[in-house]
Parts: sequence; C-alpha cells; structure tokens
Amino acid sequence: MSELTVSQFVERYLLEIKPLFKSYNSMLSVLRAFAAVSPEKQLISLKSSDVYVYVQQRLAAGIQRNTINRELSVISAAINHAGRKWAGCAIPNPVRYQWLKPEPLRLRYLEPAEAKTLLTKARALRPDLASFITLALNTGCRKTELLTLKWSDIDINRRFFVLRPENTKSCRRRAVPLNAMALEAIKALQQGNNSEMVFPARCGAKVKSYDWLFKKAVKSAGLEDFRIHDLRHTFASWLVSEGVELVKVRDLLGHTKISMTERYAHLMPNRLLDAVQVLDMFADR
Repeated sequence: MSELTVSQFVERYLLEIKPLFKSYNSMLSVLRAFAAVSPEKQLISLKSSDVYVYVQQRLAAGIQRNTINRELSVISAAINHAGRKWAGCAIPNPVRYQWLKPEPLRLRYLEPAEAKTLLTKARALRPDLASFITLALNTGCRKTELLTLKWSDIDINRRFFVLRPENTKSCRRRAVPLNAMALEAIKALQQGNNSEMVFPARCGAKVKSYDWLFKKAVKSAGLEDFRIHDLRHTFASWLVSEGVELVKVRDLLGHTKISMTERYAHLMPNRLLDAVQVLDMFADR
C-alpha cells in the first residue's frame, strides 16, 4: 500500500468496483483524468496541491463547478476506499480542502404555451420525438428511463409502466402512472413498432438518442437554454404550481430525499399564505 502509485491505485480501484456501479464508465473517465496529474506519485504522498492542479485544469476546460464537485466526490470516495479496504485504516484525503463553492441550482421549465409550441415543432420533425416529449412532460421520467423502456414494462389497461432498477438513477423499481396525454403518446408509439423497445434504436445502437433532433425542435420553437432534462423540471414545476404536495412530487420523480424536491417549493407561495392566515382569527379578540 505504501508503494502504491496514483496510477496503480486508480486501476486497482476500477477493477474492484466495475461490477458494482452503473456509472462505472463515467467514474473511469474521472479517475484516469485525475491520475494523469501525478501518475507516478505515491498515493499516501498525494497532497492538496495535486488535487488543486486537477481542479484548475477542469475549470480551464470550462467544466462547471458543480460537475467538478461531483468528480471530486468520486475521487474522494476512491481514496477512502483504499484506506478502509487496503490499508485497514484511514489515509490522508487531500480532496477535503479543494471543494468549490457550488453554483446556484439550475431550474429551467416551460410555460404551457411554450410546451405547446415545442410539441408542434417536434411533431413536424418526427412524430415519435413529439411522443417522447409528451411522455417526459407528463411522467417526469429521465431521458434514460424512457429510452430503455420496453413494451413488457407497460400495463395500458391499468395505466402505468414500471421502471426497472437497472434503468433508474436510484437503482430502485418505480411505478409511473399514465395520465390521458401520456397514454395517448404510448398508443401512438405502438403503431408500426415491432421492437421490444418503446423507442427502438437504429443502426445497431443500444439505446435511441433524440439529442440532435431535440435541439433542432428547441431552436425551431424559439426557446433558449432548454435541455431534455428540463422536461423533467417542467413536469415537477407544473405539479407544484397546481398545489400538488411535495411528497407526491417526490414519489413521482423517484427522489430518494425530500430535500431534492424542495428546489420546487418556491412555486407554492400559497402554502405559506394559508399558514399565516390562521392568525387572522386573533384580530377580533
């Protein structure tokens, strides 16, 4: 352990965790990029200044601070793993001094009229793109959750589909209810689809991608700074604005913590008004 270089540490760690994480490929990229800063340096000699060099390289490459902090979490977890599992005790973790001040959380969502325009432009490009957007707006599912959906996961009669644990961010099974618009989109996707996948990929790809087409529809609709993931934000924002309880929104989004859903709480100003109005009774006393 004392002679282990940073490069050796990274490769050993990657070998151990490969069967355990769905995000293995992204972790591999982060850790190997980090190892490239000081590949021959001994792990136990790693200093805060080495991590600082990595952070500055990422900033210079235009990577956002929140993304860099997530990368630092991966690096920090790997170092802690090495201490616990290989050395049998904690080893100095230089990452702890290099966290960046997080950026404000991004919350971009559509107004109903904007969503209608986007759907019109998407439908003109490809009907299945419009169905994808409709499902995202009415289920709050992540892009990958929808694109890995199979027909065997859907129960049209009972109006829900099931997301398999291997396809969700939390690695938990989740049942997703289908309102009338989502159900209509599902039925439209059934027409002429002989694949086991709801969104079959082309040209041998494992999973379909709508990234390019989506950007084209967004541009055609005259929208700015709007990404596929923002469809999920739109779903949540619309629900909260209509007074749906945050606990229900949490369950629909598949959040593991209510704190993740509370980013939408500012869209419920009336909940605070209702709270203080109970004091009106004291005015006449």
